[in-house]
Amino acid sequence: MKIEGDEVIFSTGTRVQANDGVIGISSPDEYGWDVREGYDGHLGSDNLTKEEKVELAEYMICLWQEFKSDCS
Repeated sequence: MKIEGDEVIFSTGTRVQANDGVIGISSPDEYGWDVREGYDGHLGSDNLTKEEKVELAEYMICLWQEFKSDCS
């Protein structure tokens, strides 16, 4: 997966828009996980395959680990 500007490109070929490449998740509720984009957008986890969810999670974990390393 990679982010180029406002576009998230998965290895599956799926492309989604995310303002400034910002992606986040909200805590799950009775409807499941809420995958968000930008500051006010909504991707929804139902719009991603299982493989894309795993790919996104691995990408975000690596990004947070890099962020954590910079804080040390």
